Amino acid sequence: MFPRPPKKFVPTPFEYHQEIEITIDSLTNLGSGVGRIDGWVVFVPFSLPGEVVKARVFRNDKNCSHADLVEILQPSPDRIEPGCPLFGECGGCQYQHLSYDKQLSWKTRQVGELMKHMAGVTFPVNDCLSSDQVWNYRSKITPHFDKPKDGDLGPIGFLAFGRRSQLIDVVQCPIAMETINRELPAIRDGLR
Repeated sequence: MFPRPPKKFVPTPFEYHQEIEITIDSLTNLGSGVGRIDGWVVFVPFSLPGEVVKARVFRNDKNCSHADLVEILQPSPDRIEPGCPLFGECGGCQYQHLSYDKQLSWKTRQVGELMKHMAGVTFPVNDCLSSDQVWNYRSKITPHFDKPKDGDLGPIGFLAFGRRSQLIDVVQCPIAMETINRELPAIRDGLR
């Protein structure tokens, strides 16, 4: 028996919170794994191509379903440990669980797919250039914070993964340049 679904949940082709086993064969540009069951597309965040996963369906749309990752049954050899302790909670990064060389090849592939899909143009896409600096490369970040309530500022950081209004408190960001991370505590103190 599954939990009571939201009022607008469409129970086809999967029931609310039905657990499915699915093989992931692709990635979206937002980092979600894409798999198919009998031709039906299912998006599973934090899964990687080549993985077999157990996922829990939370939404059925007209042409696809969305599911949460429950368990990785067969991991991809390209899966790595994310470099940020907030990966999976913070919505700022999508590929930290994928090896760097595979990130580059997927980004190259996605540029080609987008050109074909959006512009109807098919041509060879140059490989993404790699960098010696995989971490601390971003020169600009935009932390968010809510209006203080009763003198308390609350979290300062980025939107939580899959949420439109919930913020995750981010004290340090491993993709931000070290100079930014050094200044973040003073900025946080100044805002509080």
